Amino acid sequence: LFQAEAHGFVGSRSFFRDVAYPGFQCNSEQVYAVPRLEEESESACLDPLYPSLKFSKLGDISGMLTVDQLGTVTSDGYFYVHADQNNDYMGKFLASVLKYGYTKTSSFQVADTSAYQNGGNNNGYPYPPTPLTSLLSLSEGSVGGAVLSGYDHSFAKTMPYHSFRDSAYSHSISLKAIAGAATIVARAAVAAAYDGGNYNYATASEYASELIPELDHNEGALVALANCFLYNGECSDLNEYSTVRAKNEKGQTGFGIGAGVSLGKPPNFYAGVYTDVYGQPFVRVGDKAYGRYTGEDFGKATGDAIAMQPTVLENAVHGLLDDFLGRGSADFKEKHCKKQSDCQNVGFCQYEGESATCTGGGVCVCSRANFHRALDEALEAAEDMPTGYFVVSDNDQGVSPIYTEPYWSNQVGVRVYRDVGPLPGLMTLVSGAFAMAVSLCAGFLLRAGLQKQKLY
Repeated sequence: LFQAEAHGFVGSRSFFRDVAYPGFQCNSEQVYAVPRLEEESESACLDPLYPSLKFSKLGDISGMLTVDQLGTVTSDGYFYVHADQNNDYMGKFLASVLKYGYTKTSSFQVADTSAYQNGGNNNGYPYPPTPLTSLLSLSEGSVGGAVLSGYDHSFAKTMPYHSFRDSAYSHSISLKAIAGAATIVARAAVAAAYDGGNYNYATASEYASELIPELDHNEGALVALANCFLYNGECSDLNEYSTVRAKNEKGQTGFGIGAGVSLGKPPNFYAGVYTDVYGQPFVRVGDKAYGRYTGEDFGKATGDAIAMQPTVLENAVHGLLDDFLGRGSADFKEKHCKKQSDCQNVGFCQYEGESATCTGGGVCVCSRANFHRALDEALEAAEDMPTGYFVVSDNDQGVSPIYTEPYWSNQVGVRVYRDVGPLPGLMTLVSGAFAMAVSLCAGFLLRAGLQKQKLY
């Protein structure tokens, strides 16, 4: 329940279905998320409720590179690439880029998995469970990719993977591995974009390695963020980025959007129940709020708008991505800011749909990060109801169990007890028999004593 993507591919299946398989369909007319701002606001949909439709302009998906369990490696100095290099052109290209000499770092290089070396198996290439699994399933194998991981054929032998004990307090996390993986993945992404479908991995890899320097594992930003995500979810960096982004959203919508639910110390990555407090989009129509709206009154009141309240984690990651990716414009010039209005006259955001925003780093950048809801495809928000109400979709194909974290009635459920074997029961029986024997003897002796004293 706490790892719906890992076990049910909730976020990735939702994203790929909306982008391409079969593609998003808005059941209402497209509207502006903030009607009073018109073109300055993003295009949105009321049914189903989406505050932004930027994802609908992404175009065709050529392939995918995903990562898994890179903070703990099973072999010193090696990552592994999982790809069907015999039947998937994109998978072979990405694997070649990842393994190529120009892509590797001074501390890490990428090797083929034993599954590829052994020719896979009769049931197809054994990919580990990642979002690539969703893409392969929904595209029916026509679009593939690769997975970069810190393990070969099985997860690293640490605390149970994705369990509540899977934390930096239970096993060490290698910043050197994270820095190496970040460098390799960034170079592979640039190489894939530069190649443009020619599958010339050598030229593309060399270009990417010259463009992207190796990330030092002692880099201040990496160390600070590692502390935030691994040990102290209430750190100043996350608070700053989440607070600034919340102020930007509040200034645009007029709603009381805050930084969101804290990550805690130590960090707790429990996603929470999907309501307006935990990232479910909501629409304000007049003085009422809905999780899905099919009426015709939206936009009649000046305060009408579509918004969402992310958690601190989601707000901060959004702000960090904006900061890191939003400086990549040819005409970028650093301009300091404290609020969204300080970035109004910035002229280096030239791509369609881009706008300047202020980040927690105190710099104006182009906003290039976007939210996309991670809701099981079998569920949809109930019509004209507040957030937190859902119904099972009539179009659900039943490809997987429904993963959700609902509010259950206290009348629903069962008690579950751990099966610890016969020993506790036997010990209870013996101790009970012993206590009974002692009680009988004590009672007999007490009665005899009272009789002797003629008190009974």
